[in-house]
Amino acid sequence: MVVFLLFLFSFLLQIPTAFAYKILIYSPSVSNSHLISCARVADVLATDGHDVTLLEVEIIVPLVNNFSKNANVLRVFGPFFHADFGGNDFQKIMTIQAFDKPNAHKRYNVYKNLQISSNKACEKFVTSQPGLIKSLREQKFDMVIEEQLNFCGAGLGHLLNIPIHVLVSSCPMQEHVASLFGLPFPSSYVPSLLDSDYSDKMSISERFDNILRTIAGNVFLWHGIDPLTEIFRKHYGSDFPDLRDIVKSSPFVFVNVDELLDFPRPLFPNMINIGGLGMGKSDQNAKLEEPFQSEMSKGKDGIIFVSLGTIIRSSDLPTEFRRNFLETFGKFAQYHFIMKTEKGDNHSVEIAAKFGNIFLTHWAPQNAILAHPRLKLFITHGGYNSLMEAARCGVPVLSTGFFADQYRNSRAAERNGWARTFDKVKLLRGNAQFESTIGEMLKNSKYAVAAKRIQNLIKTKPFSAEERLLKNIRFLEQNDGKLPELLSESQNMSAIALYNIDLAIIGIVLLAFTFAVTFFVCKRILRTLAQLVKKMGGERRPKKE
Repeated sequence: MVVFLLFLFSFLLQIPTAFAYKILIYSPSVSNSHLISCARVADVLATDGHDVTLLEVEIIVPLVNNFSKNANVLRVFGPFFHADFGGNDFQKIMTIQAFDKPNAHKRYNVYKNLQISSNKACEKFVTSQPGLIKSLREQKFDMVIEEQLNFCGAGLGHLLNIPIHVLVSSCPMQEHVASLFGLPFPSSYVPSLLDSDYSDKMSISERFDNILRTIAGNVFLWHGIDPLTEIFRKHYGSDFPDLRDIVKSSPFVFVNVDELLDFPRPLFPNMINIGGLGMGKSDQNAKLEEPFQSEMSKGKDGIIFVSLGTIIRSSDLPTEFRRNFLETFGKFAQYHFIMKTEKGDNHSVEIAAKFGNIFLTHWAPQNAILAHPRLKLFITHGGYNSLMEAARCGVPVLSTGFFADQYRNSRAAERNGWARTFDKVKLLRGNAQFESTIGEMLKNSKYAVAAKRIQNLIKTKPFSAEERLLKNIRFLEQNDGKLPELLSESQNMSAIALYNIDLAIIGIVLLAFTFAVTFFVCKRILRTLAQLVKKMGGERRPKKE
């Protein structure tokens, strides 16, 4: 009996892996936040019994840290990207341009060049690694997962004969992804992700600008996916499928956003929000390692944490910005500031040394600091992962967006009352407004109350991000990896048919024709009546004797 039970127990343990996918996740190193996002997807899938390989390709940021704990990590090093888009100066370029005067054309060119350079990087990668391609093909993966910034993973998946393609959007639904799947993007109340600093309540001029940004976001796709298809056809034959068709066949699009932290908007049923995936639970009682444990005990009234993300480097920020930024902190002597900076940022070190309440560090355990009960405010760049971590910890946020979706993310948090946005450019001219904003957020309890509400909403949601990802992948696995029932016909329609532009044109033509006919008929009737009146008047006129 004991032997039978042991056998049965062993059999049951094998069930999750017996019905598991062999998954390849393509993760180009666009930034550390993107690497972290892909690693979290990989780890969650691996813990559910799937055989996951995380393919990290060095594109922009160096592959230094290992963010995955459970997946098989395969790294490919090489200058696939650097020579074409600023190389190691990419972060510096993005930081400097964030302070330029608003120039839609210039910003559009930045994103266009990003697609062009990403395509070149993809070409260099797949053509210079024949041994790797062969090895990966021999592993016979069931599914490839890639992010939405560039669709190299779709072409790679076809090269490796992987039958299932799944898309993960690393940020809220972008215009070019919505366009690809035929998803309406209601620009009247959904801010564009193309540097749009608007909320969902826009003036008529803001709505006009938002439409232009939405269109530009769609055009963004043209510089990426279609030329990339031609690149794959150049190297692997003219019968290589259109990457659009590969991506559109995706049974699921997992969106790295929590609906509680985004603007409400329509999505198709195969588009699943998984914001907060793999972040774990915030622990207020977690003991920090030194020097952070000691630093968190400083400040009479509490701690303020400052981090501007992984792309913006403090050493590249304008000197006026850094001076006004740090000198503002020095005015709040009753609070202790912990700020993440980069090595070599001596200017910030010199300024901070003038004050006794600023601690600079090259690395910080961000999630643990955000969960600490003494933290009062988080000053951030508005990156989605940072905002999500702050929301899960119930911390008010002051955001100074720099580019892309950061402005929009910040506005969504501000909309729900637990954040404020601040125009970073103002810090080039002084710090009075910045000081006033920080002071108001620290004194007014409404921000902390709203932050705790968001935290509770996330905690009490009926389904976690992990459940949404894992259950849908299992659902897909149990149904042959295909879900055409969830794919909208809109993805196969032209823009003219999708938005009924043809019907609108026909309606306008018919209306114009009806108006013209009515006008012509009325004109003839009036002319005829005028002639009759004139004739009758002539007949009634008395004859002269």
